[in-house]
Amino acid sequence: MSNLTISPPTPPETPQIATIHISSMSSNPLLPLQFPTPASLADLHDHLASDALHHLTHNDTPQILVARVKADSDVNADAAADVAAEDDGTGTENITDNGGRGWGRIISFVKWDIIRHRHRPRSQANKPPTASASGSRRLEPGNILPAAAAAVDDAGEEEPPRDQQAHQHSKAEGGGDKVSAAAEVEAQDDNNDESEDEEWPASANREYLTAYAKAASKARREAMGSRPFLHLTFLCTDYRFRGRGAGKALVHAATKAARAEGLPVFLESTTDAVPFYERLGFVMIGKFHMDLPGEAPSAKRAMIYEETLMILENI
Repeated sequence: MSNLTISPPTPPETPQIATIHISSMSSNPLLPLQFPTPASLADLHDHLASDALHHLTHNDTPQILVARVKADSDVNADAAADVAAEDDGTGTENITDNGGRGWGRIISFVKWDIIRHRHRPRSQANKPPTASASGSRRLEPGNILPAAAAAVDDAGEEEPPRDQQAHQHSKAEGGGDKVSAAAEVEAQDDNNDESEDEEWPASANREYLTAYAKAASKARREAMGSRPFLHLTFLCTDYRFRGRGAGKALVHAATKAARAEGLPVFLESTTDAVPFYERLGFVMIGKFHMDLPGEAPSAKRAMIYEETLMILENI
């Protein structure tokens, strides 16, 4: 796509990123369970905008990138009409000058965190574990666990399908890389995973946030152990611009950032998106699943929600 450019967003664009994020989650079965009311979705929007800003500003280099398409790009008629008619619900059109780097509409974004584990001295073993997180922010009192998110792209060769991934990331205070602390002689499994530290709005549903967080974090600990890695947490694309290579370009950009740190890239993917990541060099290293309620109150069997753990060694 000749008019596609990759760059960090600007702070005023973070609400637009949150809008794309929530739209991309629309068909994920976890969304209505974790955020069941209009008020909770509004709170989620604010939360995601704050998180995008934190990923942008609380690190030496941004851990969020966006794909832009020029305002005069070749888009299909329906997409062009939608773009002209709507303002993303943020009060401003989703077309900016990107800080002087050229006008363009945000159509996709990627976020990641750098995970580096460390060990506490033996004398510190009885203290509760702490963590510093890059690209994260505590919003409210309480300990509400992470939500699932999804990516929207099509199933074409260069884009992951709708609901490509549903995963959480930690939100602990502090700058720099995420650090998970553990005692030298204590088992890693006894340590709270960084993904269980996020604090979400009180309007969210704790039950399904907690269930997902525990399943995902346990699987991630078992797969990665104490290895440092780049955790690709979110890849979301405006549904009107799927199939244009934005997802592929953003994954390549995140991979480049990981290579600069000498790190592998790890992510959790929905089943439908596995082929997309395999084409980019990722390999499957595990899975996890959780039970969800049936589609109707009278359903006798629960729905099984599953994700695949994938890694790109990036050597």
